[in-house]
Amino acid sequence: MSTEQPEPVDVRNNPESRAASANASSGVARASDGGAPPREPLAAGELPEPRTEGTAGGNPIAGREIEDDKLDEAVAGDQEAIELDGPTTKHA
Repeated sequence: MSTEQPEPVDVRNNPESRAASANASSGVARASDGGAPPREPLAAGELPEPRTEGTAGGNPIAGREIEDDKLDEAVAGDQEAIELDGPTTKHA
């Protein structure tokens, strides 16, 4: 029996592993499709234009309303729904 230690083997040092690594996307890469188009940032001290639509305009249910003509097709909410994370508790 030999007391000589075997040379460590790098399992990623082969053509297949290197090719797969070259074709793989980075785990920290950002998506490049969809989303809002980029825009120039505001200059230092410059404020954005005030928004008056949606929740920014003070309407807390903006986007959750239903049009009158679609009201007949709406489904009533479930009044007997079970909360999966436990009952709501009121704090003092």
